[in-house]
Amino acid sequence: DEFAADLDIFSRKRFFDWLSKECGERGASVVYCTHIFDQADEWATHVAFMQLNKTLSPVHRLATYEPYQNILKRSGKDRAYCPMYTLVLEELERQYKEQTDLFAEDNRCLADVIMEQQGQELGGDRHEQEAEGDQTGWVSGRLTRQLNAADNEEK
Repeated sequence: DEFAADLDIFSRKRFFDWLSKECGERGASVVYCTHIFDQADEWATHVAFMQLNKTLSPVHRLATYEPYQNILKRSGKDRAYCPMYTLVLEELERQYKEQTDLFAEDNRCLADVIMEQQGQELGGDRHEQEAEGDQTGWVSGRLTRQLNAADNEEK
């Protein structure tokens, strides 16, 4: 999928349209592995998941796959604006809950815990940058964390 990630949205749509046409004309399939879900709902007909145990799940036809169809039925505040993303996220959460200790009883996962901790820290390499002469204290990628930390101190 990496080549498609660098395409602009028009080129990516044209590429997926072309793939769909070619598959239809030739009776072919494309196995497309991705972490980029925009347009996947329009293009994909089936889905399979790489399991935590490094095996592939059964292949599911999206038109009849109950978890996907249930996501499509959601409305209001529960509406999924990118159903494929929601499907993959919920499948990953299900697997992690069943097979690991990464989710706590309060449904917080390891990522939530890490993000909370990072929000309480100052930039990890701020002092090194200051020692090297950058007196601003702003290090690439740390601005949000530092602003969050400053907001938390004010509260």
